[in-house]
Order: sequence, then structure tokens, then C-alpha cells
Amino acid sequence: MALFAKKTPVQPPRPANRIIPTLWPDYYQSIHDRLVANGGTDSVEAIAFGVGNAIFSTGMRALITGTREFEALYGGRTPHDSLAADLMIDFLVTNSPECQQGEGGWLGTLIGRLDEVLSRPA
Repeated sequence: MALFAKKTPVQPPRPANRIIPTLWPDYYQSIHDRLVANGGTDSVEAIAFGVGNAIFSTGMRALITGTREFEALYGGRTPHDSLAADLMIDFLVTNSPECQQGEGGWLGTLIGRLDEVLSRPA
């Protein structure tokens, strides 16, 4: 056994204290439907990828510990990783429960604002 062996990051299970609803697929479909009604054309997958990018960027800045694991797990995601945002939320809630509630509840605020902004026409 190596003394300084790298630990392989592991996706945590869905935390029991997660209050943010699952995003895939209903959240993205709702945004897509409103966007199309307003003349937009982004696909559900493109919306999911954009939301994932926002969660990843904000999560990397907000995490105190676990940034290497977070980046290793989600830094290489692609537009086809539709569940990435939900998995990132699970990781963030597991490692920083205050991100979803109370005064430090930036994650719920972010999801709400993305919902509002993404469903507007460009």
C-alpha cells in the first residue's frame, strides 16, 4: 500500500436531508416548455448542461472541503450527462448541508433563479 496513494472519489448516495427536489427530467422539461412558448429553441439536454455548469462553478467556489473530489467527479461531464446536476447537488448537500437551507441556502436560490432566467426568450 502506497503511503500517499490517491483516493478515488466516490459519488455519495442521495442524502436524506436533501430538500431540493430532483431536477431530471421535470425541472428541465418545464423550463424547455416555457422557453419554447416564448420563442426559444434550447433542448432539454442543453438546459440540463447549462444548469450543471452553473452548479459546478458555484459549487467549486462555495465548497470549503471536497473540492478535489467534486472536480474529479464532475469536471469532465458532457452535455449528455443529464443527471450530473442532481449528482452534484447530492455531493454538495452531503459535504455542505447549509448550502440548501437557511441564510446560507445559496443552492436553492440558484436553482430558482436559473428556472426563472432560462425560461425567458433570448
